[in-house]
Amino acid sequence: MTRLPGTSLLRGGRLSQVAAGGVAGTITMGALIASGVVPARAAPATTGVGDLPVWGCFGTGSVLAVAHPNDRMWVTARSPDGGWYQVFLPDPVDQHGWVDAENVDLLGDGSALPIDGCPSVAQAPPASGPATPSANPTASATLTALDLTTIDPCQVVTKADAEALARTPLFAGVPGIPDEPSCTYNAPVTGPLAQVSVYIGPGAKKTLDVDRALKHRFVRVAGIADEALEETNAIFLRKGDLWVALELVRLNDAATNRRPLERLARTIAARLP
Repeated sequence: MTRLPGTSLLRGGRLSQVAAGGVAGTITMGALIASGVVPARAAPATTGVGDLPVWGCFGTGSVLAVAHPNDRMWVTARSPDGGWYQVFLPDPVDQHGWVDAENVDLLGDGSALPIDGCPSVAQAPPASGPATPSANPTASATLTALDLTTIDPCQVVTKADAEALARTPLFAGVPGIPDEPSCTYNAPVTGPLAQVSVYIGPGAKKTLDVDRALKHRFVRVAGIADEALEETNAIFLRKGDLWVALELVRLNDAATNRRPLERLARTIAARLP
């Protein structure tokens, strides 16, 4: 089978190689990989980002990698509705991410692609240590009782906060739907790639569970709210039963982002109800 050369993909600020292969038939690469390679087109101009994120789930979870225009990646599956393609990420460990099907071109016949979904959050292991049963049997009802529509995520993390974290100018925040609060700040296409996102409530907890299922490495951070778990370019904090996810996309040394993430997480905790 004719093989195309590997192409580059930026991951965690480091350049890594993503295998590309033939555009007809199937090959075996650890597991069956369906035909086709995906070159990434630039994201729509309305996002303010010129590159295409590879998500942990269908547009949620952490940004696992960033694809640039004309990059090529192995396509391993598609979502049940066909709106997302699963792609293979070989570095630093074998795993998969998802790209928006509307922003990529599939080279080859994708009809044989298997249907797949995000990892089951029920299988997510704990970040570290044994699980601790809740002391409050009605804890699950507490979050439901909290009216999330009263929380303005773009005030929990302001534009000034986001710019200080990203260390570059950003557009005004774009809020999510009211009952699943979120706010996303994107950098202008004329500047460096940057994005700051905050998710509050069940969406934040789901993001954490997905990242656990993907076997991301977490570190517990003391002194932030009731609980804080940090991974590369993201931190999750819990105040009572309310979870918050703070995520940063920046193509720099991720180690330099740890302290700024932790400082902003403390600020967020003080602003939560």
